Amino acid sequence: MACARHAVWVAAFVLIGCRAPATPLDEARHLRVGLDARAEADAIEAQLRGRGWVRVVRVDAPDAVGLAMRGDEGRTALRVVTQRGLVLAVEAPTESLERSEVGLIDAPADLDRDGFVELLPAATDAATERRCFAIARVLPDGSLVEVTPSFEGLGGSTCLEALVDLERDGRLEVVAKVRFASLAWETAPSVALPFAPLPEAPAASRSRSIDREDGVNEDAASVADARDAEGDDTNADADDTTAARVVPGARWVLVTGARARDFFEREQAERATRLADVRRSGDVGAAFRLGVELAALARFRGADTRAQTEVLRTTADGLVLGPAAARRWADAAAFVARGWVDADHDATARDDTSDEGPDDEPHDRLPDALGDGL
Repeated sequence: MACARHAVWVAAFVLIGCRAPATPLDEARHLRVGLDARAEADAIEAQLRGRGWVRVVRVDAPDAVGLAMRGDEGRTALRVVTQRGLVLAVEAPTESLERSEVGLIDAPADLDRDGFVELLPAATDAATERRCFAIARVLPDGSLVEVTPSFEGLGGSTCLEALVDLERDGRLEVVAKVRFASLAWETAPSVALPFAPLPEAPAASRSRSIDREDGVNEDAASVADARDAEGDDTNADADDTTAARVVPGARWVLVTGARARDFFEREQAERATRLADVRRSGDVGAAFRLGVELAALARFRGADTRAQTEVLRTTADGLVLGPAAARRWADAAAFVARGWVDADHDATARDDTSDEGPDDEPHDRLPDALGDGL
């Protein structure tokens, strides 16, 4: 079978390369507006069960159904059905082994309580074994759009990994894990960050709509954010096929201030305890990773660059650092001073803005945040 004409990136669901010669799981892949989503999903599930597949998760919502199935030899499939019919159909593992598994998070159908159905498709990256999910909203016309929060400015590769009730009020927030791969020492330092919904999206909020050649509409341009490669530009191949439009409903933003205080205090206290243990054992590598994580947590709690650097520096107190370890601390301090970006990325960004006049804004800027007053 011939290769698809375009390589369409759908975050961790990278639809790229030739299709397998096996018979497709679902014969009906065309657009049929006005379907009963639940009845159509029942038919798809019955078809898969007839071939030996079993249900893993099913989320039934008004006018939309998400279905995750598992077959033999570790095969997994994800289907999303709306009034338009089958709007998302992905499988794993892929031939290129970029994702090892796909699935669906069992969560409330209107996660952000904005009146729109949200489904949480998930994928496991084969290289890093990170299971990440995205937030995909079903619009009144049955189309599917991605409303995963923006991770720009966080300083690492980011992945939605969990749901948490920060205030024990029955409202769920999503937790993103930020991984600083460029500072890895055996393993990469990482921190967790909570995101919560704002009631309404601004007019500038956009989604991307991508139509597959087989007629399945994939409005979620990245339906499970498991991009783990540094500097990965996943939309480069889809520029000529994307169309921007306003997305109604809530948008997800980083939680800061008093609302996130308990969360961050727990994260910091856990690392401080571990740091005391690794200092006693003389584990320099573990102390370094904890130092980066504590500096990152200080940043997300509002500390300035100098304070972040001081947190990083003090984690080395009492340790005997060889030349290589000392260089790692110095490189990490420079990374923090640049605003949590790599040197080559920082140089590129400065070149891109060299004709725009002086930069009067602070270099270390965080994404939109939900603070004390919201």
